Amino acid sequence: MSSCPAVCCSHDTPLLISKTFQTPAGQMGFVIVTTQNMTTSRLIQNTNICNIAANSFYGLFQLHYLGLRNNYVETIEAGTFVGLRSLKALDLSNNKLKSLSPKLLEDLSSLRDFNVSYNELTYLPETLFKGLWKLETIYACCNKIKVLHADIFQGLYQLYSLDLNENKLQNLPANLFKNLSSVDDLSLEKNEITVLQKGCFAGLSSLSKLYLANNNICLMQEGSFQGLSQVGIMTLGFNKLQTLPTKSFVGLSSTLTLQLEGNEIRMLQEKTFEGLPQVDFLDLSSNSISTISSGFFNQSGNCNLMTLFLQRNNITTIQRDTFKGLEKLRLLCLYSNKIHFIEDNSFLLMDLRYVYLFQNDLTNITGNPFASDVMEQLHLYGNEIDYIEAQSLVGIPNDTVIYVSCEFLSSLPLNANHDNIKCVTSSSLPSMEQGNIITALALNTDGFSCDFSVLADCECTPCGAGTYGDTVSGGCRSCPVGGFCQDEIAQTEPAHHSAIPCKICNTGTYAKNGRGTSAKDCEVCPEGTNQTIDAGFRACYCKENYARVNRYGPCYICLEEGLDCTQEFQTLQYGYMWNWDIPPANLTNYERFVYNVEMDNDSVSMNTYYTGEIPRIYKCPRLENCANDNGSITGNCAKGYTGWLCTNCEPGYYSVLTTCVPCPNVVILIVEGGVFFLVCALFCFLLTWQHRRKADKELETRSVIDVMIARLKILLGFYQVVGEIFTSLHDINWTGPLVIMGKFISAFEINLLRLFVRPRCFDMKLDLNPKIQFIIAAISPVVIVLVPFLCYQAKKLYVYIRFSPVVRISSQSYFENLKQRIVACVVVLWFIIYPPVCSVIFSLYPLSCKTFHLDKGNTYNITRLRSDFDVDCTGLKTYHIFAFVLTVTYVVTFPACLLYILCKYNLFTSKDDSFEDDDDLLHENSDDPGAILTINQSHKNYHSHPTWLNFLCENYKSNFWFWEIVELARKVTQTLLITLFGWEDRLTVILTTCISVLFLLLHARYRPMKSSYEQGLQMFSLTVIFINVIVAANDFPDEHEGTISVILVLLNIIVLVIISGKSNKFIAKL
Repeated sequence: MSSCPAVCCSHDTPLLISKTFQTPAGQMGFVIVTTQNMTTSRLIQNTNICNIAANSFYGLFQLHYLGLRNNYVETIEAGTFVGLRSLKALDLSNNKLKSLSPKLLEDLSSLRDFNVSYNELTYLPETLFKGLWKLETIYACCNKIKVLHADIFQGLYQLYSLDLNENKLQNLPANLFKNLSSVDDLSLEKNEITVLQKGCFAGLSSLSKLYLANNNICLMQEGSFQGLSQVGIMTLGFNKLQTLPTKSFVGLSSTLTLQLEGNEIRMLQEKTFEGLPQVDFLDLSSNSISTISSGFFNQSGNCNLMTLFLQRNNITTIQRDTFKGLEKLRLLCLYSNKIHFIEDNSFLLMDLRYVYLFQNDLTNITGNPFASDVMEQLHLYGNEIDYIEAQSLVGIPNDTVIYVSCEFLSSLPLNANHDNIKCVTSSSLPSMEQGNIITALALNTDGFSCDFSVLADCECTPCGAGTYGDTVSGGCRSCPVGGFCQDEIAQTEPAHHSAIPCKICNTGTYAKNGRGTSAKDCEVCPEGTNQTIDAGFRACYCKENYARVNRYGPCYICLEEGLDCTQEFQTLQYGYMWNWDIPPANLTNYERFVYNVEMDNDSVSMNTYYTGEIPRIYKCPRLENCANDNGSITGNCAKGYTGWLCTNCEPGYYSVLTTCVPCPNVVILIVEGGVFFLVCALFCFLLTWQHRRKADKELETRSVIDVMIARLKILLGFYQVVGEIFTSLHDINWTGPLVIMGKFISAFEINLLRLFVRPRCFDMKLDLNPKIQFIIAAISPVVIVLVPFLCYQAKKLYVYIRFSPVVRISSQSYFENLKQRIVACVVVLWFIIYPPVCSVIFSLYPLSCKTFHLDKGNTYNITRLRSDFDVDCTGLKTYHIFAFVLTVTYVVTFPACLLYILCKYNLFTSKDDSFEDDDDLLHENSDDPGAILTINQSHKNYHSHPTWLNFLCENYKSNFWFWEIVELARKVTQTLLITLFGWEDRLTVILTTCISVLFLLLHARYRPMKSSYEQGLQMFSLTVIFINVIVAANDFPDEHEGTISVILVLLNIIVLVIISGKSNKFIAKL
């Protein structure tokens, strides 16, 4: 967390943040003042505060309550609460506190309530509570406290309640609670305590409630509870006790409720419960007790016991004296054991009214096992009782209600005095009125559902077939839809291999509507599911590569390319994208459904199906752009990419032939810009120098500059086409060292609209989208003409005004030469920018728009520009019209005019074909530099041509003076096809390939260039273009993409190396 927003305050008197500051960890602290120092209550909650500085509350001398709960507080500096001597309650719960300063509370002498629950504390400082003699409650539950210092609570004589639930305490130091004589409530549940040592609770003389459930207690030493004579309620359930030593509970003379459920107790030793004379509720359920020795309770002296829970054990036999001595026992729960035999008069007790023996292994009732004078209800259902002897009912009062499962009885017992034998089914289970709230609460979490609307007389009913008991929230829950059923009663323990207390349906079947009462309610799972395994919490799991839109419905095979169906729902594979912004699709509902399907438990009653439409999937032009690795349904772009199909770059990145790379720092950007403009200036200087040199010396030879320009034209034409190919070819990953190559190709593509050192890297407002590029492309030719023309006219006007007529006449030749140089520069610049400007114009054609159908019914679609998928074509009608206009006025007119002028100059000049190879006269062994500059002295026709015409046809044989226009047509045609249709169009592939082959053949047949070296270079460049086209037209295996990328880059570099090497050698001879 790098910063924290402003604090939110409430209550009547406003609380102000007087200043904020940055902590060393980069977090935001604050200092708070108030407009009145008489404030008594302050609540600051639900904010993102992460640090509270010292003296933050200075001046609030009368503050009684300070609440800082539900924030993100990680640290509170010592001295934060200095001066708050009237503070009585401090609430720091639900924050991120990991530690507390030992002196944090030292000035809070009036503090009574301290709450630091739900934080991340691992310890409490020894002196934290020193001097807080008025402190009454400490709430420190739900932390990670592992150790408590023995003296931490010393001096807290008025402490009434101490809550340390849900921590990681493993032991209780001796004398930890020494002198805490006022504590009434001690909560230590859900810790990791293993041993209760002798005297560990010494000093808690007033303690009435002790909660120790859900620990790891496996040993209680004799005298562990010594001195706890006032404890009325003690919970020891869900620990790991296997035995209860003799006199384990000596000292608990006032205990009324003792809960030991959910342990691992195997046997009860004599006098185990000695010392519990007042206990009236004893819970020994869910243990492993198999036998209870005769007279066990009589020896322990538990004469006041009224409720005894022994359900869910392994008891097999009830002996006559098992419950002897329990004369006040009213409720006896023995259900879900393995009882198959009961001796006569086993329940002949003075006050026993309710006996729960359902779901045992009783098959026959003989003798007189249930003799009683006061019994009101006897629950025997769930036993497969075949026969009840009539004599067995003689000792039972005539109004006793006996509940049995009649489907197993062969005949009803013949006893006219008993007409209250009732048949019980899973849908008509009997209820019981329970006046003891503690007993009702215990039953409610042990397979019963109790109605607490009338606390004095709660009505509790066992959970029937198709349901199970919720041991956490209480009550009954239905077995969920899926592979579960339940034919037993009051179940709370998971069946074999089951995650919940329900039985598992047969393999490949499920309960369609839930609440299955037997395996007969389970039906075969629907189509597309794997019926060879258990259904789980659904209608069986889907087969491989199948998905569903209903958790409890069929699965369908995933045929659409790009779908990932490995988790039973449809999501995106790596390299694909879809759009959920269509009316039939509801992303929120689908996300909820996906969340539901991913859950593998019974808390899935909501959002189990999706009724909307799944969008159509599209393959991203570059698969690695669409990473889809953040777990979202919509998918996500890789770092640096954004937009539809992840084709654009995020802020801070710029594009190198469709690959987004991080923007360099400002220094590098400035250097790049300077180098670019320097190269442009150097080129213009060389061009001017060549013109002056030839004009001054009247050279009729081919100069070094002529040779360099001729070869640069080849290089320029080559990379302009390759740049367009690579822009559409998305298989090359321009990363690492390849970025330099990509930038080089992009530069030679002369895409002036984006070349200026990536303006978006300076500011995103300078990002050149296709619309802006089009505008710049439209005005660039005009600006290239207009600026030099205006400069030329301004200079003429200056001479006209400033100098005399004689000077003006003498400067006419100067202005004539200047005009020729300007025309040459304009034509050369037009020639250089022609392909990229054409590309921009073509990119705004209507055919440059691509339609994406977002739904599978082709009802909803978007139309995007191929050059930028984030540009919607619906508002580009004006641009389309201007694109056609520019096509006529520039794309067609410019080469047509050049062709006309070339034709005019060449049809009336002599055609001398004697010049075959300039390089033959470049005598490499000659030491005379002049020899290099006197190439073909007999060739005299070029001196009559203007410089700009020489630029176009100087390197071609005289009868191929038109070839540069043909080359322009080739580049523009290939650019047009690639821009309009892309490589996914097969016609583009065929035509582009044919053009490459055709020009290769034409060059091989006619060899239009004068220099054999340049002719070979042109042939090689065309061959490389052809190879690039072949690569773009075919799909190659992923494992070969890296190799292919390297080969393509090397081939393109070789063209540059050949030119550079030959040119360097050529220049070296000067």
